[in-house]
Amino acid sequence: MGSVSVTPSSAGCSWTARGSNSVWIHQTSPATSNTGNGTVSFNIDANIDSHPRTGTVTLVFGSTSVNVQIQILQAGTITEQLFDDVPVNHPFVNYINQIKTVGWTNGCSLFPPLFCPERTVSRGEMAVFIVRAVLGFDNFGYSNLPYFDDVNQNHPFFKYIQKLKELGVTNGCSTSPAKYCPDADVSRAQMAVFLLRGRFGAASANTGLNNSPVPYFTDVPATDQSFNFIQKMKDFGVTAGCTATQYCPGAPVSRGQTAVFLTRLFLTQFSVFP
Repeated sequence: MGSVSVTPSSAGCSWTARGSNSVWIHQTSPATSNTGNGTVSFNIDANIDSHPRTGTVTLVFGSTSVNVQIQILQAGTITEQLFDDVPVNHPFVNYINQIKTVGWTNGCSLFPPLFCPERTVSRGEMAVFIVRAVLGFDNFGYSNLPYFDDVNQNHPFFKYIQKLKELGVTNGCSTSPAKYCPDADVSRAQMAVFLLRGRFGAASANTGLNNSPVPYFTDVPATDQSFNFIQKMKDFGVTAGCTATQYCPGAPVSRGQTAVFLTRLFLTQFSVFP
């Protein structure tokens, strides 16, 4: 069993606990409208599968109906070590194992099997992760005419970067000349944009995220071009920031952190998902 304490920014703010659409998560507190501070309680069934699973409990705040997701990770009966550099006590092992199980990664090395969880993720690698998460497979069509001057047909990530462009997830790192910068590190701000455009579709993510309007992080003001995306990442419990008050938008993202973000956003059943 577990519980979540709810402390709205305003004592008069109304909110409703909507429970979960994961059959193994059961909200035990009433799903009625509340005002001010409160507690949401839930029970969780035993996981009899060897694999971990993720789910959410949904809270809806205020008249704007901002959905806030409480992420829940439950380990499987056996925590496997699928990569030599990700031991069973690694903080991201369950997330890394999940994206390996669904076929989104083969790691950074096959022999020996390594994931390189602490290494920063490149823009090329991120294209592979997101396209696989969106489409679920590698056998997809794409234009053979390069969109970017620095990613030709011989590039190992060519088809993924082409598809990322076709999905509207990216316009590259430069428009004149047209470049993608496949070897550059992905920043935390760029990652938020990539992931949410991939999950919602570019049109919806660019205009209709319905994110919380009150800034969560002191280093991401409402005027920041990534503000809506970063806010939604926090709304959905995909990130808690780099500190309690900061997001560190310019900092690079590690491969281990990417596994967490992908699992929470693409593999988690949401109760309410606009």
